[in-house]
Amino acid sequence: MVYFTDYELGVIAWGIGVLSGYGVRVVAGERKGVGPAIAAVVAALICVGVGKVGSIAMAVRPGAVTEEFAVVALADVVVREVEREGRVVEWPQGITQDIASEQADYPPDVWAEAETRWLAIPPAERDRYLSDISHLWLLDEEYVISFVADEVVAEYLELGVELEWPAGADREASLSRDDYPIEVWEEAVVRWQALSPEEQRAIEDNEATVVSPAVLWLGAAFYTLSLWDVFWLGLAGMSAWRIGSGQDDDDDEISPPDEREEPPPVPYSSSDTPPTGVAPR
Repeated sequence: MVYFTDYELGVIAWGIGVLSGYGVRVVAGERKGVGPAIAAVVAALICVGVGKVGSIAMAVRPGAVTEEFAVVALADVVVREVEREGRVVEWPQGITQDIASEQADYPPDVWAEAETRWLAIPPAERDRYLSDISHLWLLDEEYVISFVADEVVAEYLELGVELEWPAGADREASLSRDDYPIEVWEEAVVRWQALSPEEQRAIEDNEATVVSPAVLWLGAAFYTLSLWDVFWLGLAGMSAWRIGSGQDDDDDEISPPDEREEPPPVPYSSSDTPPTGVAPR
């Protein structure tokens, strides 16, 4: 569906959960309970997960990284710079930077600046950035310098230097100047600028290829996970559990009339009218 329509349908995940449940019921036969239910849920989650990651892989397959993707990457850089200057970014209604992914999602002035920066790059370099998603991220210079900053952090820690990290910084995923101690970033910038263009390019190419495509797809799948994804995933899991456990079979079972218990006789006293054919004491 994603390949032919470029659109995700959450209801398909729910359908996968239902099919997983019925598939387990076919294999399990008369066996019911927790075991088959767990098998159905695991099958559903694996299938939905493979579909999610597969849709990301198709979106960033060779030739799928377009110039619009490149301008989006630069637009995010422009937004960061604008916010650092204390200016307010006026997003279109209902849009935030977390979900912005195309030209219509960005303020016109931000997009125009990003487009200008992209066109200022030599054509040969543009083709390099468009070769795959890993090279596309190299458009953010701070992202590239963060590789050097990580080396500086390792050296400081080895020397026992105490570092004062910015509040809320994620040390495991530091990607820009805001994520590092000031002294670390300043040292990283000095080292980066001291490198020749050939050395800088070697570092970029190395970092662009050090992570396997599968890891990139997994990371992108988690990054793009939304509340709607969680909702449909939950429905898929619950349906797989209910059907796989055999609960639906139990609900559909109706005891035959001849197997139902007869109601107990109603007691009566001498003051009551006796049943026909029974004499009172």
